[in-house]
Amino acid sequence: MSIKLIVTDLDGTFLNTNHITIPQENIEAFKKAHEMGIKVAIASGRTKILTDYLVEQLPFLDYLITSNGAVTYDMKTGKTVCSTLLSNEKSIEIFNTLEDYGLPYEIYFEGDCYMNSDSYSLFDENHVSPHIYNLLKDFIKEVPKLRDLIGTRGIEKLNILSLTDLQRSEIEERIARNGKVSFASS
Repeated sequence: MSIKLIVTDLDGTFLNTNHITIPQENIEAFKKAHEMGIKVAIASGRTKILTDYLVEQLPFLDYLITSNGAVTYDMKTGKTVCSTLLSNEKSIEIFNTLEDYGLPYEIYFEGDCYMNSDSYSLFDENHVSPHIYNLLKDFIKEVPKLRDLIGTRGIEKLNILSLTDLQRSEIEERIARNGKVSFASS
């Protein structure tokens, strides 16, 4: 059986400890695999805008899988191969639930990162880890209301940036009453 595809995660796997550059040996390994006819891909919890500078380091990349698998791009055509979005209805239900807690959260929507104004006012190194803050600070777009931004479309991913275990349990329970939503640990 021959290898047809190699996929790697980014943070803690493929990137340098700065989380923004790819070690040269990893670039060379992916390039060699590509030259051998093996497809190469990145799979990440990040959205497209948070991977663009990495993709530039890999001009031969075949696929980019973003937002924990919500969207897959064919890098040769620039087109979306597939997407599985959180529905508009479920997204708004979650927004409403999170407003009760006053927690900062962001969404990944159409390849970008967004926060509503209330969350954006809490977005600093006191509410999120320095690594997350440094990764997101140059990319997050502030909007007055996320529900107005998304209209009738769905979102790729929602990240709650500051959450206690008790809040997590309560929020999961409230949201899960009306359909399955999974919470990843950070």
